[in-house]
Amino acid sequence: MGAPVAVTNFQLPQRFMLVNGLPNFGAAVRVIPFGGSSAIGTILSGKLASKLRVPGIYLVLFGAALQIIGFALLGTLDENEVLEAKIYGYQVIAGMGCAFSFSNLIMLVAFTAEKRDGGRCTLRYSICL
Repeated sequence: MGAPVAVTNFQLPQRFMLVNGLPNFGAAVRVIPFGGSSAIGTILSGKLASKLRVPGIYLVLFGAALQIIGFALLGTLDENEVLEAKIYGYQVIAGMGCAFSFSNLIMLVAFTAEKRDGGRCTLRYSICL
């Protein structure tokens, strides 16, 4: 799950600089919709899982579908210097998908691992089961 987020945070600013000719700061600012929607998606998926008792696997699958849609739409953008406004919407879709998948996959580990798999707590992994 870390790969889509890491690649997006590196490749989108590079695209803004190389294809659209933006300066470094301008390219960094245009990635804010992806990061902001990731934060909001994490909060939203947590609320859905806790308050409405939606099973985590459904939220992970929903997030995966949003990721596929968002990243596929990002891949269809034209290679011209004009920055299209729809790229921000595509970033929001992809960011929400990453958030729904990532946050719920982390939470599902605690529910699926057995006590015997946990062992002692280690500082190296900082996870105690």
